[in-house]
Amino acid sequence: MDPSQLVVNISAPELLVLKWKDTYDPSFFELGEMAHLQCLDIGTLVVYGSGKFVYSPDSRILLQCCEAIHKLNLKVVHLSRMVYNQHLSEDMTRLPEVTFLNLVVTALSHSFGACLFNILRMCTSVIKLAIDMSCNYEEECPSDCFCDHPPNWKFKDLILDRLQEVDIINSGGTGHEVAFLERLFSWATALEQITVTFDETITESMAMKEFRQKLLSFSRPEICMRFFVYRGSEKVLYVPEG
Repeated sequence: MDPSQLVVNISAPELLVLKWKDTYDPSFFELGEMAHLQCLDIGTLVVYGSGKFVYSPDSRILLQCCEAIHKLNLKVVHLSRMVYNQHLSEDMTRLPEVTFLNLVVTALSHSFGACLFNILRMCTSVIKLAIDMSCNYEEECPSDCFCDHPPNWKFKDLILDRLQEVDIINSGGTGHEVAFLERLFSWATALEQITVTFDETITESMAMKEFRQKLLSFSRPEICMRFFVYRGSEKVLYVPEG
């Protein structure tokens, strides 16, 4: 038998957690029923730009292995230099019904709002949302960058009426974060709590204070908002002076 034609059939009906960090090719792997799956971790899945570097369209087949799970982990990656290209997250037509959506956003100074909008419109059952803003550069992207297209995500309505808790981790306090969170506040009508933890490299400054004030201006009285900073290796509650 030709080894290149071998197909690995994976049957794990009692599996609770599936972590798939490499490219998924259905020509070589077949997944059986996983009725008890609770957590799906696909690693790098979504790229806005030229997809040949880190994106495998077949990876989205993994998202069809179950109808509903508790937790879904996705890594959203943008290339440092973009050209006009299809928003590859639009290739996904369905995500499992999830209650906890955990996203790692590698934006490399780009706008990520349109990409997250495409993901959230397929996750309207989410109750908790965590976004890790790690690995984002401080340099501004080029003026001709296509990262914020289509720009109509800023005006579209989205119903996230089950979303109660949002965690923003390793925040850089950027304008792109403000733009996305402003829309998220309007989509999440049942939001009860938002926690922002600034990146370790961010020191207490006027910019941090302004970021906090902008988020508070979008908030509603029933939402509990907390901000944390690092002092050394210790994470402490941020209370601006004055």
